[in-house]
Formats: sequence, C-alpha cells, structure tokens
Amino acid sequence: MSNDRNLEQPRGPGTAWRFRMSTPKVLKGTTDPETGKTFGRNIIRSLGGVKHKATARKLRDVELSKVRELELQALGRNRYSLAAADRWAEAMADPDPEAAILARGVFYDEVGRAPSAVRDAFGKRGMAKSKPLAEMVEAYIEARAPGNAAGYEPLRGSTINDFRTAVRYLVDYLGQPIENHYVDDVGEVDAETFREFLGDLVSERTARPLAGATIQKYMTQLRTFWKWCVSRKKTTHKKATPFTLDDSLTREAATPTRKRAMYAPDQTRALFAARSEQTPVGAMVRLGLLLGARISELVRLNVQDVDEDRGGFKIVVGKTNNATRWIPIPTELQPMVSQLCADAGTNGRLLGAFSLDKRTGNSKQASQAYSRLRDEVIGKPEGDILLDFHSLRHTWRTFAHRAGVSDSDAEQLGGWAKDERRSSEIYNHGLGRDELREVQRRIVDRMKSDGYLKGL
Repeated sequence: MSNDRNLEQPRGPGTAWRFRMSTPKVLKGTTDPETGKTFGRNIIRSLGGVKHKATARKLRDVELSKVRELELQALGRNRYSLAAADRWAEAMADPDPEAAILARGVFYDEVGRAPSAVRDAFGKRGMAKSKPLAEMVEAYIEARAPGNAAGYEPLRGSTINDFRTAVRYLVDYLGQPIENHYVDDVGEVDAETFREFLGDLVSERTARPLAGATIQKYMTQLRTFWKWCVSRKKTTHKKATPFTLDDSLTREAATPTRKRAMYAPDQTRALFAARSEQTPVGAMVRLGLLLGARISELVRLNVQDVDEDRGGFKIVVGKTNNATRWIPIPTELQPMVSQLCADAGTNGRLLGAFSLDKRTGNSKQASQAYSRLRDEVIGKPEGDILLDFHSLRHTWRTFAHRAGVSDSDAEQLGGWAKDERRSSEIYNHGLGRDELREVQRRIVDRMKSDGYLKGL
C-alpha cells in the first residue's frame, strides 16, 4: 500500500499537499470541531501549503490521529446513548430467561463504565419497562394525523395544542422534566389528586384558575392518550386508569349553564351604525348575520373561493364534514364582497386584516375585535347570558325557522352535521344552488321585515 494514502496534490505535481480521507461512518452527520460544519462525504484538511512529501506525511499522521480520536469519542457517545439503552432494554426483555439474565448482567457493567454525565439517564432508560413519555406523545400525535393507517379520527390543530398543554401540566405534576419520565410513570397518577392539582393552577392566558370545562377537557385528552398507550402495549400498567375520576360523588357541572341569546333588532342596527361595511369588523358582522357563517370560516375565506359574479362562495375547510359547502351571497352584500375581493388582490383573504394562527388556522384577533365592538356598542352580557359573534349564527338559524325553512335545508345552508339518526338522510343529496339562493332569500327577507337590517 502506498505510503501516500490520504495525501493529495489537488493542483498537480509540485504544488501543496493536503489531507483527504473518507469520513468514517460514525462521524457522518456530526459536527466537525475544526470547521463548525457537519461532516460531509470526505474530511479535507490543509497542511499549511507544505510541498515536501516527507513533511506532508508527518502532518498527515497528525491529522489521522485527530480523526481517530474523534471516532473514539463518537463511539463512546453512541455506546452510552439513549438509543443504545433502548437496545439493551430489548435484550433484557428476551423471552429466553437465560438470555435476559445474561443481558442484564452485561448492562449493569455498561452502566458502571458509562461517563458520569450520562450514567443516570443511560441506566434508567435501559431499565425502563415502558417507552419514554416524550417519545410516545409525539407518536400519539402522529398516529392521529390526517390519513393515518389506523383510521383514527384526526386531531385538529387546536386539539393538538390543548393536548400538549395537558401533557405540560401532567409533567409539572410529576415533578421532573419530560425527558426523565416514561409511560409507566403516567400509570401511577392518582386521578383525584391530579384533578385537584389542575384546580389549583392559574391560567397563563387569563390569570384566573382553570375553568372546570378546561380541566375536564385536559382530563379527557390525557385519558384518550393513555388508552392508546395501553392498546399499543406501550406500558406495563394495563389495568391502571390514571385519569378516570370516581363517579360515586356528585361534582359541580364542568361548564356553568349559559344561555345563548339571539340579537335584537336595535342591537344589530347599533352594530351597523358603529362600523361601516368598509371596515373589516363591519364587513365581518354583516357576513356573519346574513349568511350565518362561522367566524373561523369567514376569516379563512379567499378570493379564489368566491364566484366571479360574487353571487356565492365555497367554504373549503370547516368544523365538520358538512361545513364544506357553497353559500349564496344576497344581493345586499354583493357590492361589499366585490370591494373586499378587489382590495384583497388575486390570492388574498377577504378579511386579511385579521391575522391567522399558524397552528390552528383561526383568528383570535378577529374574535377579540368583535368582542371589543360589542362591549363598546351593546355592553358586556350580564349573568348567564352568552352574546358573542357565534350568536349571530344563532340569530340566523332562528330566522331560518321563522321563515319556514326546513331543518335539513337549514343544516345544509348553515353547514351543520346531518342528523344521521334519520335513516332517510342517506338518500337526501340536498338543494342545488338555485334552491339555496331561494332559501337564503327567505331568511334575509324575514330579517328585513323584523327590522334587523336597517342601516345595513
């Protein structure tokens, strides 16, 4: 073998030598300490412009020793990595008792030889009988992704955010960083104690104690996660029910009973007077009342979803499967919609003044803007009365009933889920666009006759 291995003269004979070697497998993907960059296919080092071959060979040997030292360091890290601990755990779970005992003895020796900085984590991971909690949280979210192979109902963005918050509170309850916990640790949670722990927490967003409905939501999400872990055999606590409360005692209702009210004609007129259709909030109020659309549907509405004649638009993404629909735009709103489209450009949102949350696709900004307008014009609802933007949809649905619109037609136009208990629904393919226009016209005309649209 040539003694010039790992040496080359890239600019030809008589020029400077340099060091070059294929990157060892164990170093690929790691950071080169000399360059600060990730190791590529080859390791290349300048030898300071040396042209003398014997000197270049000595410098080559120095560079080789540096690479070998990096290899040993990397092997040490890999030897005591969490992935290595997982492999030891599998070996110690061998169904052959003798093989399992042998693996356990060797693993104990490995723990003793491990560097002190990683010894505890390496040992705990290897001895764990269940999967790491952090790993299973991500696996669960992936298992509930759209189009998942198991056919699970996909989690929406807002639900994923709530689930992560619930896990964060759970980890706070357990008392150590999530990296130190395993699924079996969750099985030892006492539901009653954890429920009391949540009841003592103060929301970072509202600066008030967590609402009963919020606590119930978190408990339900964690309970579903736990059932998934059990079904996928990720825990040894197969009979534990860490988030199931004792139902022998009566508890206060998680959600205080609040009565959703419909708007009165003087209130809608006041809203119209306070904000013209040329303002984002004013346009949103008019669309919400006359179309009965959800605020989440309106803020996502894109110019491309609107018909060229501005006579209707498509809801592409909605709360339910039935929410994906076509909505006719009454003639009263078509000039406003045309102006919104013109202002938005070819690819913009009609209500682009309100930003969207990248994770959920909803707009807290739009909801807050409406709440401020309501408080300013009508005042905050008192007692158990609930009067928010969604109450515009409530008002629209009431007028659909008053206008004699059938439940199935109102459900189609408003995007509610069908009542599958009515067996005839599978044969009902709904109204065409002309019929939908007629239904919408009846609702709007009834609003007019009752004085709701003055000052529109």
